[in-house]
Amino acid sequence: VLPTSSLFPTVDLMVVRRVYQANWGVLLVIALVYERLGASGRWRTWAWTGLGLHLAIYAAISLHRNRVFSDPEVLWKNVAAVYPKNTRAHTWLGNVNKAKHDYPRAMFHYEQVMRRDFSAIPRYRDPDQLPEVKKNALGAIAQIQLDEKNYDRAVEVLERLLRSDPGHEY
Repeated sequence: VLPTSSLFPTVDLMVVRRVYQANWGVLLVIALVYERLGASGRWRTWAWTGLGLHLAIYAAISLHRNRVFSDPEVLWKNVAAVYPKNTRAHTWLGNVNKAKHDYPRAMFHYEQVMRRDFSAIPRYRDPDQLPEVKKNALGAIAQIQLDEKNYDRAVEVLERLLRSDPGHEY
């Protein structure tokens, strides 16, 4: 199994289908170094100090990541900071801000999704054929426009959605 997240960039933040084996070698070397140092009488104190320091660092990193993963907004902001063109991150940040009625921020994120160029994918070369993620963003934009009583803009957005997917029940 190739460590795809290390060799090739991926859009997935974290997935259960990927096996994280790259650290096994490093951890084995660290364990062997501590085992050897701990066996030697004069280095035993340094081995325990180093081991304690390593564990404290890993614990701090784990606590920080747990805080990030516990709040969807913080999580997706983190993803967007690392991958600014990630449409999934902008979609979720738009959804989170829309739910909080922070419409300017939600619109910013939905507009980021709409700016994404999908023309390299043959079925999306026609400007009226939108990827599902853009349809979802347009639907959210239309809802925001309706909530803000911008009915003319909401109609424009919904007409674009209907051109993209005439059979859908919007």
